[in-house]
Amino acid sequence: MQDEKPRILIVAFEVVPSPTGASATIGDLLRGMSPVFEVDLLSVHAPGMAHVQKYFGARVFRVPVGKGTFLARAEKFRRAVIRQLESTPYDVVHYFSLWGAYPVIESGVREFKTVYHVESLESLDLKYHYPELRHDRRLSRTIQARESMGLEMSDKVVAVTGTGYKYLLELGVEEDRLALIRPGVDPTLFKPGSEGTFNRSGIVYAGSMAPWQGISTALFAYAKVHNMGSDFSFRLYSPTVQRWAEPLLGIAEQELIRSKVEFCQPVSREKLPPYLQEAVVGLAPLTRTDRNQLLGCSPLRLLEYMASGLAIVTSRLPSNEEIIDDNKQGIFFTPGEPGELADKLKWLLDDQEAATRLGLDARKRLCKDFNIGRFWEAWLKLYSELLEISKPALEIPAEFFGADVKSVEKKGHPSDHSKGTRHGSNKDVMKNPDDNLPWDINDPGFEVVELDVDSGPSVIGEILETEGSTKSSNDSFESVFEELDAEVVGNGPQDGAINPAGEPGTLEHGPEEGDGESNNRKSRLKSRYYAKEGLLDTLLGTDLDSHGEDDEE
Repeated sequence: MQDEKPRILIVAFEVVPSPTGASATIGDLLRGMSPVFEVDLLSVHAPGMAHVQKYFGARVFRVPVGKGTFLARAEKFRRAVIRQLESTPYDVVHYFSLWGAYPVIESGVREFKTVYHVESLESLDLKYHYPELRHDRRLSRTIQARESMGLEMSDKVVAVTGTGYKYLLELGVEEDRLALIRPGVDPTLFKPGSEGTFNRSGIVYAGSMAPWQGISTALFAYAKVHNMGSDFSFRLYSPTVQRWAEPLLGIAEQELIRSKVEFCQPVSREKLPPYLQEAVVGLAPLTRTDRNQLLGCSPLRLLEYMASGLAIVTSRLPSNEEIIDDNKQGIFFTPGEPGELADKLKWLLDDQEAATRLGLDARKRLCKDFNIGRFWEAWLKLYSELLEISKPALEIPAEFFGADVKSVEKKGHPSDHSKGTRHGSNKDVMKNPDDNLPWDINDPGFEVVELDVDSGPSVIGEILETEGSTKSSNDSFESVFEELDAEVVGNGPQDGAINPAGEPGTLEHGPEEGDGESNNRKSRLKSRYYAKEGLLDTLLGTDLDSHGEDDEE
């Protein structure tokens, strides 16, 4: 009888597929690991998506979390993770955030190895997504404490930048548990366009409008170059987030460039390459924030620009300097300096020879050092070490490891093509360049095949039947911490706290009776929890679903 393949569960509080970097990384991981392991993905359901599907050879179980507050959705996802672990045995559980890590630790099921894949940290990101929580120090400390526990109790922690690797060491992750695995890009999917495929049209940006991305700096710089007499387009492919989009549209109006800047809806990753091929310059204008300075931004989009043969202009930040050399694979500018950025853009858009040289060198570097084959090999090695097995053989096409990079001549000046391009001028806000949804799950490129729902885990059906109000062995996200606090200092969460929506709420608390194994788990958690200096003070009386007033100075 043939041995069964090891089973891996990937947990992502994320819609997959979607036009985000995390979703792209997960898709690449599934594509590479599914041939050698039995891989399941537990992710978030979105309208129009099946609850159970096959995606790049992996089973995908999508959890309906509803439209409540972020923390309410996280709570529903937490319960789904726990039920999945109770219903199906796994050898490795791989999570991408605190919202996946904490329920795995909380579940008490520990017959598997764990991997914390750190592309972002909620302790750094949450204030940008939810500015109203920026000054809630209690909530911030709670998140930091849970994050610390997730990092401490994971068997392996994976950074995606060298900058992030150093930061995780500073946070206390031991070097023997820490690995650096950068994203990889398929150079057969992202590649320079053939001559004459599209008219080349200037600058492209693909990614989030989040404040740390530096889009405001890019708009001010574009206005300066436009005022110098250069006529070229600037296209942004970004998901619409109203609180981020409105200020950017205001800048475009203020600088009198609204008719020149094209705000487009994002496209699926498989459909993105032709839109990148239209451009001369790929822009990544990251700001100098704590997020980008300490952890480093995932370089995935930068790598896609490189594979597409674009001349890259990006901020001089440590994580970017790991990927490209100044004036070789791209050009750096000082973060937050639109004047300097404008000079760099104008130079490249006026000097086609320099832009071509940078683009070709960038692609060569991508094929050599950051291709998807290296990404798959690194993850095979890590999983095999965790499972204590010989590294399985995975047939990876030779072209993924540095296929012949042929010179692609970029003829024509971008200013000659700024009008009458493939999509024409765009004065509408957030135009979608595709007829389909930007993350069309029926796109053949996704290789999605329907599964029989009955073959899925019990968690999916139960959540559907109860409209997200499933019961679990722990009724609140805070239960483990509440029990520890109550047992040691007699200080549980308080009634009358205020939830993120600003409404009064009552917290359920108090330890639940459990079996011996549950009590042993709590003892193990307590010993590691209280050994972490300073964690106790940060958690007293604090709850993620209800947070009180800020502490006094």
